[in-house]
Amino acid sequence: MTETCERTYTAEEFVRLRDWKHYELVSGELVPYPCGAEASEACTALISELQRWSGRRRAWIFSSGAPYCFTVNPRTVRRPWVSLIREERLRHEDIPSVEPLTLAPDLVAEIITPLHTYEDVEGKVKEYRSAGVRLVWVISPKSRTVLIRRLDGTCAEVGESGTLSGEDVIPGFTCAVAELFV
Repeated sequence: MTETCERTYTAEEFVRLRDWKHYELVSGELVPYPCGAEASEACTALISELQRWSGRRRAWIFSSGAPYCFTVNPRTVRRPWVSLIREERLRHEDIPSVEPLTLAPDLVAEIITPLHTYEDVEGKVKEYRSAGVRLVWVISPKSRTVLIRRLDGTCAEVGESGTLSGEDVIPGFTCAVAELFV
């Protein structure tokens, strides 16, 4: 899914591009960011569930409009569909208006579209774990499942009849997986 471009970009240059929200930056190169109504609906449902859990600001919950650039790969900017950083780790005044966040989120959710390859998703999961993201949810509207990837390398899969848990990363959060899909 990597798009060939005539030049490479830094993270700072990337977020100043007029149409940056249509891409991610991977090793300095623009890569199309696939979207769609089905994935967008799952994103909205998950954000609603996380906001219900969070109440009056136990966490910052971001959509794909929040870019991340980690020190492990400073020429890569990722835009997870959903990310969460617990309140005690991020103060409001430290949230950049345009620049990428550099703090690894506690939770990241990626939502699969028909345009993703296994390699695309696995590459993102690897980057998130290298940056210190403790919990990654890979949500598949097509199979109606959530693959759970943890920082310690363990994984699990929860089907439509199961319940998603925030584990020790976002204690007390649970959501019926079926709630994420239309």
